[in-house]
Amino acid sequence: MKVEGTYTFDAPQQAVWDALQDPDMLVAVMPGAQSLDPIGENEYASVMKVKVGPVGGKFKSTIKIEDMVPPDSYTMHVTSKAPIGQAKATGQVQLAAGEEDNTTEMTYSGEANIGGRIASVGQRLIDATAKSIIGKSLDQLNEQIKAKLAEETDS
Repeated sequence: MKVEGTYTFDAPQQAVWDALQDPDMLVAVMPGAQSLDPIGENEYASVMKVKVGPVGGKFKSTIKIEDMVPPDSYTMHVTSKAPIGQAKATGQVQLAAGEEDNTTEMTYSGEANIGGRIASVGQRLIDATAKSIIGKSLDQLNEQIKAKLAEETDS
């Protein structure tokens, strides 16, 4: 499965970068996320409930961030396991100042190999679920960043 897209944040690049490095903020914005805990340098353990059509389960994941170039880019490697299946994924995130003041353009791409019972629900349903989770997460992250910047401005 391949995923790619772009997203425009209503915030400066450094604020977006900082949010992407904040495990508490990421857990708060990702649908189904239950935890994201540091286990090493740029390495995290995560638990996330995922439902794809009639198949759902709790995935335990290890996430490793590499090739960090703050505040511009990084590569992420994810290994996930659940009773309903497993996934291995690699993704790249790139940030750049947007065309409008105080906006940031994110470009993301990735590839995942999915196996087990969850893979049996069909590629189209898996793709739609992945796009939905990514879209909702980025929309919520944008709102959280804007709220945080507003708080900092008010103080």
